[in-house]
Amino acid sequence: LTLMHSGMEVTPIDLCWLMITISDNMATNMLIDLLGVDNIQANNERLGLEGVKLSRKLFEKRPEFRGMRNYISGNGIGKLLEMIYKGEVVSKEASKEMIDMMLAQQCTNKIPLLLPGEGRAAHKTGEDGGITHDTGIIFAKKPFVVCFCNWQLEEGSEGRMNVQIGQITRELWDAMGGEPSSRKWSPQEPVGRALLRKMPMASTAAMAMAENKIIKSRLRKKIPSYWMVCPME
Repeated sequence: LTLMHSGMEVTPIDLCWLMITISDNMATNMLIDLLGVDNIQANNERLGLEGVKLSRKLFEKRPEFRGMRNYISGNGIGKLLEMIYKGEVVSKEASKEMIDMMLAQQCTNKIPLLLPGEGRAAHKTGEDGGITHDTGIIFAKKPFVVCFCNWQLEEGSEGRMNVQIGQITRELWDAMGGEPSSRKWSPQEPVGRALLRKMPMASTAAMAMAENKIIKSRLRKKIPSYWMVCPME
């Protein structure tokens, strides 16, 4: 929106599409102004999104907001994605439109990097200095939710982490049956959960997904990461 001419009219749905598909920060801040920080955070709490907190607009420079930060967690975002998958956020129709928005995500160098073709991942990315996130619903034969939250990365290492995200997602895709059949997913299907903490290798993640286990990794180098996988069984 910063490149558009002044006076252009956009709807709240337009702002949502811009926020999700191209990570338009101005659109995000306009939605925060429209809905209110307190109302958004109250909704996060009502939905039970553990570790998800909105305290201010993006890139807030006003001194009264100094020291206030926004937070996400793999658990909280994973739960939200599960609820969207099952059609439980606002309504089935609204949840479907949320999935359509995430399927149209234009940043494809992380979760979808090694997936075969388009329309396999409904996801949302996030980036900042030393931070690279990607979370989404993966429509494999056995659909699953995966959340990659990485922060405090060394400068210039984000690209390598993005490739690793793609590699892990592809192994999870293969472990969950790969290409989906013609059968459409049902929002009523039960959800299993496997939690992966600081997984160092794609093969370990795929093993955890295939066996639906909780795995604690042995890291040779500690990287502040939180990777969560929720298979839709």
